[in-house]
Amino acid sequence: FLQVWMSLEGGLLEQLGSRGVSPESTRHSILFTGHSLGSAACTLGALSLWTKRYNVLGNVNFESPLVFTEAAASCYEKHLGSRTLRVTNEDDPVVHSPSHLGHGYTHVGAELYMRDGRAYLCSYERVKTCRATFNKPPDGGSCDCSSRDRLSLDPSRHCDTKHYLTFDFCICEDTDSKVWVMEAVRDALCFLLLSAALLVLAHFLLPRGAAPTRARG
Repeated sequence: FLQVWMSLEGGLLEQLGSRGVSPESTRHSILFTGHSLGSAACTLGALSLWTKRYNVLGNVNFESPLVFTEAAASCYEKHLGSRTLRVTNEDDPVVHSPSHLGHGYTHVGAELYMRDGRAYLCSYERVKTCRATFNKPPDGGSCDCSSRDRLSLDPSRHCDTKHYLTFDFCICEDTDSKVWVMEAVRDALCFLLLSAALLVLAHFLLPRGAAPTRARG
């Protein structure tokens, strides 16, 4: 995952600079979003650009694999957890990768879990507790998040997003049709607007911790 991000970082920083986006500027905000491997890359990217003092608005990603160790996740969560939302689909095996049960790795941010046509919002701490206790938290509460799917996985669910988006992430039409191009642009804009709306929703619905801080040397 880190190699993927590092292969993208230089080009992204160049594009930001060409558009007048600079570190510590409050005139511009950066919203990261991606699907699958792109989710892992944008999660690393959000942390990387935050450490470079860019104004990271948030990270809304879809079907992300496990990216961080516990220690790295704690660091990310302290600074960017309240700005991160993971959207997951029921029975998707990728959200439990790189290993089937995710040993040694953990997710970051809140989770918006899509199951049976309904959406369930779980905080970072809730997701972490459910994973650690195999969906039997000490408080006896429910685990309406992707941890409940670890023993009933279906690879086809990884791209099955049409029930809550207008397109399939894993299908690219092979056509020069201007109609399709316009539809693709429309869907991309809808995707970005949805990402921003989901981040705002999570911000108001989940308990708020201390405001993110940045250590200055």
